[in-house]
Amino acid sequence: MSAPLNPDGLIWKHFGQHPVHRLSNGLREAMLQNMHPELAAGVELQSVFFEDPMARGQRSLPPIMSVVYAGNALDWGKLIRGFHGPIKGVDRFGRPYSALNPDTFYWAHATFFEDIITGRELTGFPLSEADKQALYLESIDWYRLYGVSMKPVPPDWDAFQQYWEHMVNNVLEDTRTVREGFRMHRSAPAPKSRRLSDRANAVVGPYLLKPLVQTPLIRLMLWLTVGALPPVLRERLCLDWTASDELRYRAHLKAVHGLLLAIPDERQYLPLARDARRHYRDTGTVAPIPLPNIEHHVATHLEPMTVRP
Repeated sequence: MSAPLNPDGLIWKHFGQHPVHRLSNGLREAMLQNMHPELAAGVELQSVFFEDPMARGQRSLPPIMSVVYAGNALDWGKLIRGFHGPIKGVDRFGRPYSALNPDTFYWAHATFFEDIITGRELTGFPLSEADKQALYLESIDWYRLYGVSMKPVPPDWDAFQQYWEHMVNNVLEDTRTVREGFRMHRSAPAPKSRRLSDRANAVVGPYLLKPLVQTPLIRLMLWLTVGALPPVLRERLCLDWTASDELRYRAHLKAVHGLLLAIPDERQYLPLARDARRHYRDTGTVAPIPLPNIEHHVATHLEPMTVRP
């Protein structure tokens, strides 16, 4: 089975490289998504984001990665589009929102593509202009797999840069959802270990794992997020960022550059991407990824659709 995306292309090469994105950009793409008025309304009013702010990313990433790395990417794209259908309504300001509004759906996609370019620039491995052009054209093929209107998609890399500047300067806003995202080190539920009983988790999670591991890691991710955001958005969100923060952030990025040079390429990929790349290297084919049982997938991987007052 052939893959809708070219396994020798740049999306396959760069999208699944977890350390590049997280160690430089933090949670930047999620915060940019949550600053979009319609997208933020759907997350705020029809998800469990406020009870478990990390759940959305944890549950959304594997299906999105499957659209990139699976031989049956079209089926995964259709599945994701279907999950977004019920997410619609009116926000607290009386504005209608819909997750399948092409402008809203494309913005979420745009943050994934743009995050690749920004992550590589920040870590000292910038893409050439030719690669940016090629990567952008591949991102259009990627977006087409969802079966949503192509109307908002800029035709080329130059047009995309104008689109991005317009969104950052004129559309993104301070939302309740993004504010909640910046306090997830407090609101995120304590982690649990599958190796421990419920009684043991009730003690170990809140009193050991959360204060000693989870909270410091999330605070670091949020600090990296602030550093990676465009300065105009830091100002819009009234986020503190001092000259000392900037110096420490630049020193951190230099350290990340050295770390990435020391990590073998294959070790830099998330498991799904690593397995897909290894299978293609060994067989010359792209393996399909089995679609989940829908009821089981909704119960275990998607946030329940509970409309908030």
